[in-house]
Amino acid sequence: MSNPCNIDLTDEQAECYLDRYVDLKDAFGDDLKKAKQHWKRYGCIPKEGRSYECLPAKCKSSVSDKQAICYLDRYADLKSAYGNDLEKAKRHWKYFGCSENRNVGCQQDAAATFSGDETANIIKYYNKYNDDYEFNKNQINEEHLDIKNVEGDLESTQLGLESSRFKLMAITLGSLVALIVSMRFIK
Repeated sequence: MSNPCNIDLTDEQAECYLDRYVDLKDAFGDDLKKAKQHWKRYGCIPKEGRSYECLPAKCKSSVSDKQAICYLDRYADLKSAYGNDLEKAKRHWKYFGCSENRNVGCQQDAAATFSGDETANIIKYYNKYNDDYEFNKNQINEEHLDIKNVEGDLESTQLGLESSRFKLMAITLGSLVALIVSMRFIK
């Protein structure tokens, strides 16, 4: 692997380097020569963790106050670090969150998400925000159900009304019924 300190930045790379880091932009303005010098002396050191690569176009777009609020609400680590500081949230998204593929948008209400022929979104939404399978899988393991010995007897499989397997089957059946009903309304 080549040493990043051996790289001589082009003017475009130096511009991107300045755009990427607020502290450098504040210190050097648009002085590309100083940006290149900073890269050689400090920025290229792996411990520094800096990059001269240009931000993707989506990361350059501005973030509204509402989006910043949603961004803080969506990520507990950011809320903990920045509280309600919208400027810090906007800066984090631009310089880190965007490249980490974090979402700056607000989470939509389920009722607002599904309309018209977008019924397929119901399943995506359900799978994204409901982890019933993992929860119930763990419950089943805790109850030590042995599926191999099922002979149709509810008592021998512990498949009572309070069991996790029964709840999972009920949720799955309920979801299927909701999907069928919603598809009938679309026609």
